[in-house]
Amino acid sequence: SIKPGDSVPDILGVSPERVETIFRFKDDTRSTVVYCFSPRCSWCVKNRELFAKLHSSQKDRFRWVAVSLDTTNVEEFVRESNMAMPVLSQVPDEVLD
Repeated sequence: SIKPGDSVPDILGVSPERVETIFRFKDDTRSTVVYCFSPRCSWCVKNRELFAKLHSSQKDRFRWVAVSLDTTNVEEFVRESNMAMPVLSQVPDEVLD
């Protein structure tokens, strides 16, 4: 677990385009919002417009990354949600703990 003052480890995952990608926290000094979602989650589907508005209004203030907890239909969910941020799936379990 991460404690105050610890460095946050990079997140290795796969982009919706199926490209292995590394999200590096140290590349930016802004605070980072990590949005965890699942394409099969009814709450995630219902609230994706609200999340898009929040991201749009705060994208200059915070850095954003979306992490899918499921690999099913990630591309479709991202496309329908118009996510304009890095999106990762197939993230190792130890990152999500």
